[in-house]
Amino acid sequence: MFKLITRRRIVTATLTCAAMFPLFAMAQQEVWPNRPVRMLVPFPPGGGADFVARLVGQRLSELWRQPVVIENRPGASTMIAAEAVAKSPPDGYTLLLTVSNHTSNPALFSKITYDTQKDFTPITVIGSAPMVLVVNPTIPSKTAKELLALLREQPGKFNYASAGNGSVGHLAGEMMKQMAKVDMVHVSYKGTAPAELDLIGGTINLMFTGMVTAVPQIKAGRMRGIAVGSTTRTAGLPDLPTLDEAGVSGFESSIWYGLLGPAGMPSSITAKVYADVVKVLQEPEVKARLLSQGADAIGSSPEQFRSQIAAEITRFDRLIKAAGIKSE
Repeated sequence: MFKLITRRRIVTATLTCAAMFPLFAMAQQEVWPNRPVRMLVPFPPGGGADFVARLVGQRLSELWRQPVVIENRPGASTMIAAEAVAKSPPDGYTLLLTVSNHTSNPALFSKITYDTQKDFTPITVIGSAPMVLVVNPTIPSKTAKELLALLREQPGKFNYASAGNGSVGHLAGEMMKQMAKVDMVHVSYKGTAPAELDLIGGTINLMFTGMVTAVPQIKAGRMRGIAVGSTTRTAGLPDLPTLDEAGVSGFESSIWYGLLGPAGMPSSITAKVYADVVKVLQEPEVKARLLSQGADAIGSSPEQFRSQIAAEITRFDRLIKAAGIKSE
């Protein structure tokens, strides 16, 4: 009799534990995060990506009541930070705030230690800052249509600058050459600042550059804004048309700031991070501060971000191969 009672108790206890296990698992998910979350940034402190990470990270830490620790891992065109996140446990405690280099790198570099699509969980695009097509004021063209006509009339006569081979500005210039069927000479610089100085000085005719530096130079009359690279006009330069409006259908060149986690993150955690980032992006102060960096708040869904990554990888692969661009 004693043995029978004991066996019954053991079976009952086992069934009770089995029934309670899903509840324990749910409780663990419900309390996420219960420790600090790391957000890796592939650039040094002080840049646009670092600014966005600290702005959003501070608000998320307030929502989560846990620190969001920003770790700067610069180098290798964002690949050092990306590799670290790809190899991290998929528990939501290590995230990557990266930029559009993420989707151009596969075509630029032959040796990447991770798969840009398979090794990450897309969460959302936080913000996007369109590239701006600017010219030296001595160029007679006042509109994008006039500029394109000038480039077609005098193929190879005009040059455009970029911050380096494979940079966003370089890819934007090659994209315009291919899509608008124009011919111009690329001049590579080591950074945006020296390229902009030579454009202002007249050594360079035109370039695609970022909103943050373009807006004050345009307002001061040292550069002339021709068009923005987004498919819709931006709040930072509302009167400046898009290249799409000028007839370069489908042209898009922007620097986006996106949030990813390692592959295999639980869907519940992905959904929570996404929802909370969207909540942060709805704050007027956050929108205003993003705009100060030339970026419009986005908040795309994980599914939309995944589709965007796939489409951009294909688009950049074709562009880079056709242009014969090689990384420096």
